[in-house]
Amino acid sequence: METLDLKANVNLEDCHDNFWKLISFLGSVKELSLPRGKFSLTSHDEAEIISALRERGTTSIVSIIKQLSSSPGLSLSQDDINQLLNRKEKLLEFKTGLSEERLGEEWWQSFFEQNKWIFGYGLNYQILRQEQAQPNLGGSRVDGGGGHRGDYLTSTQGTINFTVLVEIKTPRARLLQGVQPIRSGAWSLSRELTDSIAQIEANIDQWTKGSNEPDNRDRLEVEDIFTVQPKGIVVIGSLTELKDMSEPKDRRAKRQTFQRFRKSIHGIDIITFDELYYRAAFIVKQSD
Repeated sequence: METLDLKANVNLEDCHDNFWKLISFLGSVKELSLPRGKFSLTSHDEAEIISALRERGTTSIVSIIKQLSSSPGLSLSQDDINQLLNRKEKLLEFKTGLSEERLGEEWWQSFFEQNKWIFGYGLNYQILRQEQAQPNLGGSRVDGGGGHRGDYLTSTQGTINFTVLVEIKTPRARLLQGVQPIRSGAWSLSRELTDSIAQIEANIDQWTKGSNEPDNRDRLEVEDIFTVQPKGIVVIGSLTELKDMSEPKDRRAKRQTFQRFRKSIHGIDIITFDELYYRAAFIVKQSD
């Protein structure tokens, strides 16, 4: 029996249902021989692609990512590529840092500056980006000398962006203080916590004024970044503190005291380091 090879180019955009009916019909024709194994018109699924990539060297993976980044609608900077490759390592560094008592505020400020993606999820579901590390909040320019300095000036991400101030403490900073409740169901807040709130409030006040300086306003507004009642974020301490070896009723009172306090503050989010770590772990898991 003479065979004839045929080639065809078929647009299936609006007729995929009929196409699969055709495939089913052809499969019922005894004179035709169709492959009985796995039949697919698409490439391997994402898990198989990732598995294949992991068998390649770092140079090859970087090359593939760079080529993909040139695809229409997809733009990746070198920083983006570096972050994609080392987020798991940075997450491990974050976890290790949580147990290192010697690491101070400067180390954590530097760590978060190098890993801005950690603030990517969970903050009112707004993506934050860093505009200036340790900004000059009350001087003549946002990046100039003098004036009151905060840890971070960030902005939300959207068609229009609004500035957000971030204050970084350490995981070892206390949330509460004292060895017993000050009264039934209430513990004393730590000085580190109340001082950080006072500090971020002062920063917000200074920046609200400083943002109206012509140099600051012009520099940010050209990028559609504006300051209107800026939000504050304080990263401090760990919720592990609220699970110490005290009596169950005391642990309950500690949790309630801390949660009531941070829920009562308007315009300022208090986030503990362990909460931020779990959010970073979620980002890494979602990118696998």
